[in-house]
Amino acid sequence: MGNKEFGLSLQKFLEKTKINADTVVRNVVFDLQQDVMKRTPVKTGLARANWQIGIDAEPTGTIPLGGGNSASQAIANIKAGGIVYITNNLPYILALEEGHSKQAPNGMASLAVQKFQGIVDARAKELR
Repeated sequence: MGNKEFGLSLQKFLEKTKINADTVVRNVVFDLQQDVMKRTPVKTGLARANWQIGIDAEPTGTIPLGGGNSASQAIANIKAGGIVYITNNLPYILALEEGHSKQAPNGMASLAVQKFQGIVDARAKELR
């Protein structure tokens, strides 16, 4: 089956099951981001506040504490078929991911990724 046929089959499936692919993708990204944030150790709150969403481009820079995060706005603009990045650009985030903090000895993002398929299945089931 070529890419064109696959796309048509997917579209027919979505129409048949009445699933809105954009909604499923938005919900999955929201769930993943929330999971990563909840797992992120909190000392000052900066690491948790710096999880950013990028659509078709990886976010750059960091967000100052209390500077606000446009993740919810970014999520609202997600369309199925694009590339979505959940990124944290703080210089010490990798150390936290590798278990540097006793609050998250097994990391944050890697644990959320392990739940990915379950999140997708649950969100798709909700919308059927």
